[in-house]
Amino acid sequence: MGLWLAAAMVDQRGVEIRFQLRASKQSESFFHSLLAGCAGYRRRDCSAVARVKYSAASGDLADGVSTFLALLAIVPSAVLIYLVQQFNFLQIGRQKNLMYAVSVTVLALLYLALVRRVSTWLAPEIPPEASAAVLLFVLVIFIEPLQRMLGRRLQETAQRETDRVQR
Repeated sequence: MGLWLAAAMVDQRGVEIRFQLRASKQSESFFHSLLAGCAGYRRRDCSAVARVKYSAASGDLADGVSTFLALLAIVPSAVLIYLVQQFNFLQIGRQKNLMYAVSVTVLALLYLALVRRVSTWLAPEIPPEASAAVLLFVLVIFIEPLQRMLGRRLQETAQRETDRVQR
């Protein structure tokens, strides 16, 4: 599986380089070059996971590399959010509600993956259900101030958009 994934990353890197060369804007070119670079790292790490998985080496190394692969996805996502906000990349920069919803969804998925991974790491000492419950409760404590702040911003954005449409 890891070798097929590595082969797919080589193909993705070629496609991203072609997109980079044909990009009309500098921001698009930068984004595609970043994706090509990340595909190179992912290809290398997928190959490493496959080698470690099928060798007699410990599973901790494979877990570390797979964690790095998961975290590597944050870099292009953060750059995509930046480009959307600064340069109206993909023409969705004006839709603030959509940007907030997508960002919150991605962060929620990352947090759930973190909860699952930490629960697995703490499984010998604490039951996974207990550690997951504690981590999810911690999220509830920190989400209330964030919800108030985002609620105000979304309300202001909705009011501005409504005023703009009514004019």
